[in-house]
Amino acid sequence: MNSITMQVRGMKLETSDIVLGKYRLYKYQAEVFESEEKALAISAPTGGGKTLALLLGALKGTGIISGKEGKIGIIIYPTKSLLEEQAVQLCKLLSGIRIEGREIKPALVTPSILEEASVDVDLAILPIDADILEELSGEKSHGTAFMKLLDTSVGATLILTNFDIFYAIVKKLYTRGLMLFKRIIYTLGFLGIDELHLYYGPSLNTLLFLLWNIKNKVDMFMFTSATHSKEVLQLLQKIFSNKLKYIRAREDDDGIRIRYNLDLSFLENPDGRIMRSENTAKKLLRKVHEIFEETKEKIRPRVIVIVNSLAFSETVCKLLEEYYDVSLIHGFVPRKLRRMDAEVVVGTRAIEIGIDFDAQSLIFEAGDSATFIQRLGRVGRKREGKVLAYVPVEQVLRINKTKVKDLSYTDFESLIYRTFPREPYYTGYITSIYGIIQTFSNILSLLSGVEEITEKNVIKLIVENGDTLIPDIVDKGYIKNRKELLKRFHRIG
Repeated sequence: MNSITMQVRGMKLETSDIVLGKYRLYKYQAEVFESEEKALAISAPTGGGKTLALLLGALKGTGIISGKEGKIGIIIYPTKSLLEEQAVQLCKLLSGIRIEGREIKPALVTPSILEEASVDVDLAILPIDADILEELSGEKSHGTAFMKLLDTSVGATLILTNFDIFYAIVKKLYTRGLMLFKRIIYTLGFLGIDELHLYYGPSLNTLLFLLWNIKNKVDMFMFTSATHSKEVLQLLQKIFSNKLKYIRAREDDDGIRIRYNLDLSFLENPDGRIMRSENTAKKLLRKVHEIFEETKEKIRPRVIVIVNSLAFSETVCKLLEEYYDVSLIHGFVPRKLRRMDAEVVVGTRAIEIGIDFDAQSLIFEAGDSATFIQRLGRVGRKREGKVLAYVPVEQVLRINKTKVKDLSYTDFESLIYRTFPREPYYTGYITSIYGIIQTFSNILSLLSGVEEITEKNVIKLIVENGDTLIPDIVDKGYIKNRKELLKRFHRIG
């Protein structure tokens, strides 16, 4: 089997002269703090302080920094586990921030706190997902439960949620949907999209449509990722009329350390591109045995394993359970059963984003550059680490041709982007007939008076009126054609 070993040196980030309480801001965070731009795209490596950057944007957008308080902020996270972790992390960060000597008092609003009086603080943090709304609703609707949460806070509010919840707010899908829309969107000072690289094809199309629909109602937007796509940033530039500002964290030998040295081995994926066979699972078990014994500190987890397939993660977990205390984490494992402190944590994409592990050892598979960089970021955040990366054989051969054995983290990232394929974002879908159908569906669902929209009616609308409607949509904007669209829809409906 082909393999290569190299050293990836740690990383220090450039700092600024701005100190907010306990925190000296990195240079890119200071740019966020001082920026007057409406839309920012932030690129920073894993462990590089994107959470604080988002928080600074939220403090600006909700009016806490400017003194014009009372606005709402929203941060959209891709996974439940990340949403939960960030709710706690944001409260911790706020407790250490001082702005012009002023302490900012936060409160984490959970279902249990609703039994008490309203929360009178500087910033109420509200984690909201379907499970929380279900817990609160009882015999009432989710829309009523949502309004109850909003009524709890006094002053500025920061909602932490997922894309499905945000989609339902903008499209007024909840009971009391119009009231919720006005309550949230009309007072929305900040919208942050974390891990933007996870949106592609249809999901990216819908995100862009929703951003276009509310762009004039929101004071500030922020998009974060360790692996921004140029194509996606170009689409955002169109949404914001070429006024999207790109801010990137930069390496500096005199800066603050955010990553430690890694001993990295590239191994040929035995199954080609995606691990799936029982034989490969047994090989992985042997590698876990080896790397487990090599870990010097008895911290937990001792080893993290990240694979692509949910079914394969189950197979690996069953083999490991005979020897170790193992926690399995994927999209179908209930939150209450997920443990980050097991000896070995096995997971899928659910653990590659945002979770702050303090681990020495990592085994993962990856076939594209973005996935590789994201998964590598689970280790080396607080101490030196050892990594085994299973990749397609052609990637092993390309890395081998470079003859590189020791790299800075920034140069290593560049190497991965040069030698691995980019994750596809399917931006061509947006202008395809399927993307156009999806966009028309979104448009029609926003039109007042339309109660039922079917794929058949949308296709018929495009076929009969596409030549005149599509130029209008592109040239003049959707909302300006609301009456004409509604009239034509009813004529063929």
